[in-house]
Amino acid sequence: MLRKRYPSLLLMAVLVLSGFLSLMTFPDDVSAAEPEFASWSVNPSDPSFDDELNITVTFNVYDVPIDGVEVQVCHGFQCEAPVPMNDIGDGSTFFRVFPPGGFGETTDEVFCYFHFTYTFNSTETRHYPEEPSSTELNVTIVRTASVLEIEASPDRTTVFPNETITVSGKVTNDLGENVSGALVNLTADGLGIFNETYTDPYGEFEVALILPEEGNRTLNLTVTDNDLAAYREWSVRVNSWPIPVMSITGTLDFNEDARPVGGGEYEFYEGSEVTLVYDVMNTGTGNAYNITAFLDISNEEAVHTVNIGNLTPSPTQRYQGEFPLNTSLPGIIDVNITLEWDQDAPEDQKIPYTPFSIELTMVPVPTWENHRVLVEMFTQTTCVPCVDVEEAVERLNEEENLDFEFIMYVYDDQASQLRANELGVTSTPDLFIDHTYDRMTGGGSVDEMMEEIRSRIENASLRDTPPVEMRFSESGDGEIGVSLYLSDVYSSRVSGIFQVYSIETNSNVRNYQGIPIAHRYHGAAAGEDISEMNPGSYRNLTVPSPDHGMGYVAVLLASDGKVLQSASYIPPFTQELYMKEGSSIIRSESPASLSLNLSLEKFQFEDSDFPDVGFEVWAEGIPGNWSLSIGGGEVTDAPSVIFFSKDAAEREELPSGRIRYSEVFGFQLRIPEGDGTYSFKLHVNSSGTTFTWTYVLIITPADSGGTEPANPIIDDVYLESAGGKLYIYVEARNVPENATVKARVLPCNEGENALCGLPVDFVLIPIQDERYRVSLTGVDLESYTHLTYHAWIERDGVILVSSTEKKEAIDGLIEIPSAEDGSGNEKDNTSLYVFLFGVPVVLIILAALLFILLKRSGEKGEAEEETQEPAGTETLPGDEMPEASPVEGEAEPTMSGEEDPSGNPPAEVVETEGAGDVIEPEKGEEPVEPAEEGVPGTDGPETLSGGIAAPEMEDSPAADPGTSSVDEVDPTAAHTG
Repeated sequence: MLRKRYPSLLLMAVLVLSGFLSLMTFPDDVSAAEPEFASWSVNPSDPSFDDELNITVTFNVYDVPIDGVEVQVCHGFQCEAPVPMNDIGDGSTFFRVFPPGGFGETTDEVFCYFHFTYTFNSTETRHYPEEPSSTELNVTIVRTASVLEIEASPDRTTVFPNETITVSGKVTNDLGENVSGALVNLTADGLGIFNETYTDPYGEFEVALILPEEGNRTLNLTVTDNDLAAYREWSVRVNSWPIPVMSITGTLDFNEDARPVGGGEYEFYEGSEVTLVYDVMNTGTGNAYNITAFLDISNEEAVHTVNIGNLTPSPTQRYQGEFPLNTSLPGIIDVNITLEWDQDAPEDQKIPYTPFSIELTMVPVPTWENHRVLVEMFTQTTCVPCVDVEEAVERLNEEENLDFEFIMYVYDDQASQLRANELGVTSTPDLFIDHTYDRMTGGGSVDEMMEEIRSRIENASLRDTPPVEMRFSESGDGEIGVSLYLSDVYSSRVSGIFQVYSIETNSNVRNYQGIPIAHRYHGAAAGEDISEMNPGSYRNLTVPSPDHGMGYVAVLLASDGKVLQSASYIPPFTQELYMKEGSSIIRSESPASLSLNLSLEKFQFEDSDFPDVGFEVWAEGIPGNWSLSIGGGEVTDAPSVIFFSKDAAEREELPSGRIRYSEVFGFQLRIPEGDGTYSFKLHVNSSGTTFTWTYVLIITPADSGGTEPANPIIDDVYLESAGGKLYIYVEARNVPENATVKARVLPCNEGENALCGLPVDFVLIPIQDERYRVSLTGVDLESYTHLTYHAWIERDGVILVSSTEKKEAIDGLIEIPSAEDGSGNEKDNTSLYVFLFGVPVVLIILAALLFILLKRSGEKGEAEEETQEPAGTETLPGDEMPEASPVEGEAEPTMSGEEDPSGNPPAEVVETEGAGDVIEPEKGEEPVEPAEEGVPGTDGPETLSGGIAAPEMEDSPAADPGTSSVDEVDPTAAHTG
């Protein structure tokens, strides 16, 4: 009957459901075929330091195979470099075996974090977990104990016969843990008696024996715990008399500068303040009376007598005395302390004691000059706060009253990066004074840095170091000799490392302000381990004569890493002019006359006059029928002299205080008719240093009509966050084939103690036409306040174009809400969550509504059948149609003609004033009946004039076409009767 009377009901429901599903947004990655992290495991599951550790990771691999997997392990305060994992053979499970003891030298357990990086589609990478600081993947590696250690002592060493002697103490292992439940056994040799106990939860114990017989005994204490055991023994005297046992101990009290560097334990300078501090104790069973100490000191005329008095047996009571030693004369001082005392026991039972004696050596105070301090600075070309510290070091080096050596490690160089790793450098500027003696991080103004660094250098110059002389000498055969000499006035040997470093004295590598960085580190030139160098002896090294602009710094390092002496070999020349080296690509039609410009610079600490500076310029590789000229003069492969003048130069005072003078020199290049690709070099020589700029020219005849590819351009570089990650974007045009878009990001702190972290370089991935991006994985966003970044286009190792640097605050970047980037590569997972959780809810609602529709439609059909007469029959009395049956234009009743189970008659559609006729149910709620006639509806929606219910604005089924009821009463027909 339902199909017959209402053939569109089922069709309408199906269409509603189909329409809803068609409007759902399926995220791109729902059907993505890329691999997914599945699980990981570790074998053994509870590893120790002595175990071999097998880390296995499994992925769900769909259509795209995994190219490779790397695992990185972090333990303690360091992370190892990522290492490749081995494929188990199925392309989805990979493993890596770590050798025993590979996670640090600590005796404590180590908490290791593992991070996996898997690659697919050659360039696509994923990390698990995504956040490096996550602790989702961790393993605790414990160290098992191998040695028991006993800290114990008897309560006495002399007892009466049949008196109890008690041994108490504590048992630990080599991991520093208290050992509980260990078996403790105490025996006395020759008596056949023993007693045993177990250590408590704190590893402590107490065990006692009764010693019945007189004599000298040995107490034996044995502790066992599983397979580990330890042993201690003590000598005990069993005597009927209470006997005191006397002991003397002593130490020396002195200032640190009283002892020469490298001297022996009892070696001191003449005139030093050295005091002998000695203790006298009675650890026996009887009292000691009238104790007298005798101090016999070799450089004193008489023996000093000290009356101590009486000492009762006590492990804590003692007498402490002091005696200042006379150190005014050189030589050896012998110190001896002896005792005399009375006791209750017979004199023949007095237990011998060990007198105290030491031998001191007094040496003359050295007369050598203070050693030459070494300053080492780690910097970066993109580090803003480094500039002022560099300037401070160079200005201090210019002062005649402050003599020190310095080396600049530019972190952009691989050699400097290795040195940074050796010293644990993680940010710049980082300054080392005498290597490991003093360290200063962060920056400030030039004046502040000069004052701070000056103070540290002067402090280090006052260090007490051996009288080592270090010299460079020219041999005349293309070699430089470096020698060490230990003065014969010194009384001790010296050991350490003798090292020579190669430096570029006037580098054209520039800092953030474009100032060339001086004394730039190039690498180690020579070295030798010095083992026990005797006073009066030499050590020698040989290095090649340096190239122009190069030099050497020599250092002698002690075993503790501090500098004992330093020296340098800096050839006597001053770099006059600088020029940035690089290349240009020029496209031109031919014939043509092109203007080429080169800028030369001169840097000065002060704004002072200087004479004109001559420099040489020449060309290399210019085609024979081309010509290059400057000021009317031809530039050939033979050097021509041109002058740099202060009057013609542009003056600029840099923020660091350095004065830069720059002058632009214009060259005219004339090209005859022709085509092809040509290159030539323009060389500039200043004070023996040659700079080069390479020109590449792509020539097209003027009438050829050909179109050459446009030059690459970077339009914009910016940072944005998306999906909880921070990305760098580059908008670039005309990127050539086989070219790469790269970027460098440098985290920095600003303000007081400003410094920068280490730079991270990235290769960007194209996401749209002329748009590239990459996630800033590996950049420290938590320890710094700002990011400095720029991008460039590179091909075959040559930078084609580079952007200017930008700087942004990190706080503003990471607070940007996550959103789709529009590229289609990575999107927020909101639509995925809506699909997974919203679809079941919607299906349930639609099924419920469909059930109500079917039921109501069936009820209406039955009611109509009851009111219609069958064909060929007469209407019997009492079967007339009810008066309330619906007529055309009236609303249908909301309920069927069946009685309500409560006994009330079926509700009819009645007209009320101020209340709606039908109150649509909220989603998931039962339908609300109309208000009784004459009673205003208080729970229904707000009504409009005429009693028509106003539609709900939110969560109303009437406002949602996907959930509207087909039985809804037309408000325009509800009051037509």
